[in-house]
Amino acid sequence: MSEAFAQANGLDPGDTLGAVINGRWQRLRIVGIALSPEYVYEIRGTDLFPDNKRFGVLWMSRDALGAAFDMEGAFNDVSLSLAPGAPDAMEAEVIARLDRLLEPYGGLSAYGRREQISHRFLSDEIAQNRVFGIVLPSIFLGVAAFLIHIVLSRLVGTQREQIAVLKAFGYGNLAIGGHYVRFAVVAVLAGAAVGTGIGLWWGRVVGELYAQFYRFPVRRFDAGPGAVLLAVLVSAGAAVLGALGAARRASALPPAEAMQPEPPASFRPGLIERLGLTRFFSLTSRIIVRDLERRPYKALVSTMGIALAVVILVVGHYFEDAVRHIAEVQFRNVQRDDVTIVFNDPRPARAVYEVAYLPGVLRSEPFRTVPARLRHEHRTRRIALFGLAPEGELRRLVGQDLRTIEVPSDGMVLTTRLAEILGVAPGDRLTVEVLEGKRPVRAVTVAGLVDELVGLSAYMDVRALNRLMSEGGTVSGSFLLVDPPVAPHLYSVLKRLPAVGGVSFRKAALAGFEETLATGRLSRIELHEGDPVGRGMVLARLTPVPIDARTLAQDRARLDAAQAEKRAADARVERARAALEQAQREHQRADELSSRGLKSPQEREQTELVEATYAKELEAAVFAAQAAAFQVDAARAALLAAGSVTQGADAAPGGPARSTFITVQSPIRGRVLRVLQESERVVTTALPSWSSAILPCSRSSWTSSPPMR
Repeated sequence: MSEAFAQANGLDPGDTLGAVINGRWQRLRIVGIALSPEYVYEIRGTDLFPDNKRFGVLWMSRDALGAAFDMEGAFNDVSLSLAPGAPDAMEAEVIARLDRLLEPYGGLSAYGRREQISHRFLSDEIAQNRVFGIVLPSIFLGVAAFLIHIVLSRLVGTQREQIAVLKAFGYGNLAIGGHYVRFAVVAVLAGAAVGTGIGLWWGRVVGELYAQFYRFPVRRFDAGPGAVLLAVLVSAGAAVLGALGAARRASALPPAEAMQPEPPASFRPGLIERLGLTRFFSLTSRIIVRDLERRPYKALVSTMGIALAVVILVVGHYFEDAVRHIAEVQFRNVQRDDVTIVFNDPRPARAVYEVAYLPGVLRSEPFRTVPARLRHEHRTRRIALFGLAPEGELRRLVGQDLRTIEVPSDGMVLTTRLAEILGVAPGDRLTVEVLEGKRPVRAVTVAGLVDELVGLSAYMDVRALNRLMSEGGTVSGSFLLVDPPVAPHLYSVLKRLPAVGGVSFRKAALAGFEETLATGRLSRIELHEGDPVGRGMVLARLTPVPIDARTLAQDRARLDAAQAEKRAADARVERARAALEQAQREHQRADELSSRGLKSPQEREQTELVEATYAKELEAAVFAAQAAAFQVDAARAALLAAGSVTQGADAAPGGPARSTFITVQSPIRGRVLRVLQESERVVTTALPSWSSAILPCSRSSWTSSPPMR
């Protein structure tokens, strides 16, 4: 069993699980946990983010699995390794010959490793990191070069007399210019000594995160001397580039001129004076324009430095905002179903009605997927044709402008990127080579384009796709809108249906997205080192990520139920306390009467037993009330995660929001020692992204570093 699936479901070797194999429900025993290079990134082909709780990979021996599927000695999947150093053309030739070899046996089109899902995700991540590793450091180095240029230029201006004296004593231009260049080099070496250590530490941290996320079998961060030396040389080159202007200026100063103060700038009519536009500019504006015109190089460098600084701010938030926008469009506008089911094999039209009568299903929309190869001239692409129900509401075509595009009754809609790869436009004809069933070859017109944010896709009306396949109302699966309370029961039913090959939940995918990225934003920490902190003082505020309206309504209902249970538990505590007080009074009276000889010892012992029984009942009622209080806190925390209620006990569960953030308070009184994260940032799941160390007014110390979820 794959490691991610086993850990997500708490399975270990020796445990058993049920599975539908060839239409029969069977129990399988886990004999080991494994990793596979084919599933480094364990994800279904239709998902955006991994759902390790519901998707996993199982490995069995060919003999056992072949017998279960009545395929002894047969195979339905084959992987080939090419000779080391084989060119790309060799891969294409092998694929073509393999297709011809397996075509009589119904083999689908072969594909190279670059089209394998796990490899594609991982290679895209590496390519993205390569871009970030070049662009972001270039921006920082550009800003650093600009700052060095400004600092050294001002330093040269204040040391004119010293430069003149040195030249009078025989120092050459190269020696004086090299002196200021060495200023920049010394700064680089000092920064490199600190930055190398921080970079190596941070590289190990990021490498460990990647190893855990992608489940690499080997977790090793190796930064050799060559990489460190290259980083230092590139940084030194940027610093020298920034210092060249100041060094050239110092070298060009004649000794006699350097002994005198810097002469004022020569004034002459500027551009606005020559054009007669003086009356349109104020005095301050004219001074600014003259300075820009008099020192164009300095103005250009200053503009570039400020521009790069702005780029750093923009890039810092772009990735998060872009991914969240993509997820918002995908999970709110495009994918509007609650559950997507995929059949093991294409099913006849009656399956649509059978699915609609499953427990909890409110609406069902069928779809058809067909593997195909699209050809236009010399360009080709292997893709899945997606047949959608006309006028469907649970899965829509939405472009970047959030405009919904209707699926045409005839023809095909391509994503913009796929159309660019194939070199087609609306109205062109595509050759469609179907890779399923009888493998028909058809010519289909491109009816339109949709600029989707995710993936390469080709869409058709499900009825048009059925006609292309020369079949009836065959379907591959269905999009379902379900009643939330019945969803767990529906999932249990679907797991045991032999015809169902896969089930995905939109809510689970959205939860996986939130868990993969972040769960909240930490506001800027206003405390500084040495500030006094009182018990209960607010240290930080977290703005949670908003959730959808349906989940919010469920959380509010859960809070209502928890509060009702707590009120009932409190009432039971009061009843038990009153009964105990009555039993204590009866026991006291029995003791007095027994001392006078008016009650027997047995009767006194009976009242003592009653008192002890009521004491235990009160203790149990108190524990139940505490458990109910914990349930209320948990339900309120879920609402706090959506920023919909305050932390106060009187927060109305269905009322208007009075607070949109979560406060983190200090449990003790003391002083702030360190603020590890001062600026505003996103807090990721289970990561101690912020920390305020507090020195308490006692012998013990405490550090606030909880994983924020």
